[in-house]
Amino acid sequence: MDYIPTAEESKSLGKYLERDDFDSLCECEKFMAAMRNVKNAKKKMEAMLMRQCYSTTVDEISQSACI
Repeated sequence: MDYIPTAEESKSLGKYLERDDFDSLCECEKFMAAMRNVKNAKKKMEAMLMRQCYSTTVDEISQSACI
């Protein structure tokens, strides 16, 4: 979530990519470059995280309700 670019970061990264090669970027910069074109990226990542943690959260709630 921390590497989803802000509007300002997207703009700066776009300018950088115009004059430099994508392959010269480090892994987190490549991720940011890819994510800058995804609409509602933060909301989508939050939904994926919630989906991944859902069953664990339900199990934890169920166990604590039985105590």
